[in-house]
Amino acid sequence: QIAEVAREYGAQVPFLRPSDISDDFTGTNPVVSHMIQKLEEKGERFEYVCCIYPTAPFVRKDFLIQGFEKIKTLKFDFVFSATSFAFPPQRSIKLVKGDFVEANFRDKFLERSQDLEEWFHDAGQFYWGTPVSFKKYPSIANSRSSVVKMDRKFVQDIDTFEDWENAEILYSNNYLYAKKKQSEVIDDQN
Repeated sequence: QIAEVAREYGAQVPFLRPSDISDDFTGTNPVVSHMIQKLEEKGERFEYVCCIYPTAPFVRKDFLIQGFEKIKTLKFDFVFSATSFAFPPQRSIKLVKGDFVEANFRDKFLERSQDLEEWFHDAGQFYWGTPVSFKKYPSIANSRSSVVKMDRKFVQDIDTFEDWENAEILYSNNYLYAKKKQSEVIDDQN
């Protein structure tokens, strides 16, 4: 069904994934590995591959280029987008047994949030890798991986309607910010 809709809008569909990797639970690496295999069977070879998620509306060219330069120059297995958590996850809690609170990191819970180490998470935008790495590793997060750090204002994964609403707010804010900066540059030139 997805292939048919894609064709209707002009996309090329050179092959379909087999059913064992076409569910909602298969990770990125098996899917990309399958794509690489299919293209290699047609005689195509690649030194680097980039997977860009369609659920990441704020992918920016400069971040993609930065990721490509990093993997090419520093020879990582993977380079992917990452951003910091908005609040220290060391202060996170879970609800247990009838809505009681339990700290996930008891030894860190009483520390001031500004004193805790900054932690990052996959921003879910893009994944640079080599064909060998995509085939060899089940995950992009390994000791031979690195990231392109980006501000949270450029990160919004869309999985729910609330995510969509947040993306609209971020887009409006980023658009207004860019217009303001552009106006300041014009004023400075005059």
